[in-house]
Amino acid sequence: MKRPTTVNILDCGRIRFKGDSNWMPVQAFLIQTSEVNIVVDAGFHPDIITNTKGYLGMLSSVVEIEVTKENLIDHQIKQHNLEVSNIDKVIYSHLHFDHCGGAVLFEGKTTEMVQLKEFESAHNAHFHFEYNKKDIDYAKNFKKIKGNLDLLGNGEIHLIETPGHSAGHQSVWIENSDDSDILLLCDASYSVHQFIHRGHSKYPFKKELEIASINRLHNMIENRNKPVCVYAGHDPIPQIISERY
Repeated sequence: MKRPTTVNILDCGRIRFKGDSNWMPVQAFLIQTSEVNIVVDAGFHPDIITNTKGYLGMLSSVVEIEVTKENLIDHQIKQHNLEVSNIDKVIYSHLHFDHCGGAVLFEGKTTEMVQLKEFESAHNAHFHFEYNKKDIDYAKNFKKIKGNLDLLGNGEIHLIETPGHSAGHQSVWIENSDDSDILLLCDASYSVHQFIHRGHSKYPFKKELEIASINRLHNMIENRNKPVCVYAGHDPIPQIISERY
């Protein structure tokens, strides 16, 4: 019997905007099906530990970060008895520095994927402060995808365009053989609470796009005939949501 797909949260450190009292966890996700290992997002670049201000540049005046070597994506994967060479695909929800910096630790040993719109937006001369040039230059090696995608070709894992937080943000929907499907919001909403109440992030690329994406995901949940377990990119506690919430 085919075993259900599992999702584990990878602890990649934490972050907060200066002036805020609350820290937000920085998370990646390990998806394990009966056939493949997939990582969604990669946390921080290793240079952020040894040269925080040099790596962040002007961002160091905007955010505070707490991260150790154990929070880096390769160490987090090892906690699940895997090496980076065991990862079949890496999906980037978007290219903000706290989600794709750890890409260098995969050393080109796996297929790494991002939405083309996200890659193009990140190269725009007027991109938002959350992008880091070192990360974006490395992302030239990623496979660029356009729109929604059946990732494995078997209807099990879907990449869903959810623009708004960034120009080419994407979320991940997993059609599970277990009692509930799984939705990785990533940064479509920072927390499940924010998602349930259809709130928007602090500094969205376009607020109206973000809200439209959130509403579309709500519609998808409402159209399911079973509950959906929802994970958010900066929220350590997933929640089961059904059409009756």
